[in-house]
Formats: sequence, structure tokens, C-alpha cells
Amino acid sequence: MDGVLFGVLAGGVHDYLRGVTGTAVPDRGSEPPEVFRLAAAWRALLRMHELGGDGRCVLCGRGRVRWWFARREPAELCSVWQVAVGYFVRRLPGGRP
Repeated sequence: MDGVLFGVLAGGVHDYLRGVTGTAVPDRGSEPPEVFRLAAAWRALLRMHELGGDGRCVLCGRGRVRWWFARREPAELCSVWQVAVGYFVRRLPGGRP
């Protein structure tokens, strides 16, 4: 995964998380405590799945091995980041934000 593209996607995810906790939009009402806990949990999970120096997820994106060639292939966004981008940056199917 290209570091610049990852930075754009990660920025969008973190902007969304700041927005739901009220720091990006201060004129909203107070949020239930669960929102802060969920946002903090997502931030912690995303920190665990940051890209390493080789452009792969440090936990689960270490490359895929094809058993018949026994070689590593570059990983795409790991599944944790795919879910975060899908739910927090892109729109869900059916047009729901």
C-alpha cells in the first residue's frame, strides 16, 4: 500500500472519529459515554494495525504466501482498515452515511 494513499485514508478515518466525539463539530449536543469508548477502541485497534516501514500492516499484512511459488506478495489494506474505511470514509450500501 502506498504511504500517501494510506495517509489520506487514515486521515479520513481519524477525522470521522474526531467528528463523532464532538471535537470536529462543537455545536452538537453532548454524546453518550459509549461513543467516546467506541471511538477510543477504534483508535487503539487502528494503532495496532499501522503500516510498517515496508508498507504492510505490522500485525496481519505481512504479505501473502502462495504455497506453489513460496513468495510473498504485497498486502492491500488489512481487513481492520478496510472495515474502517468502508464505514467511516465511504458511504454504506443504500446511501446511508
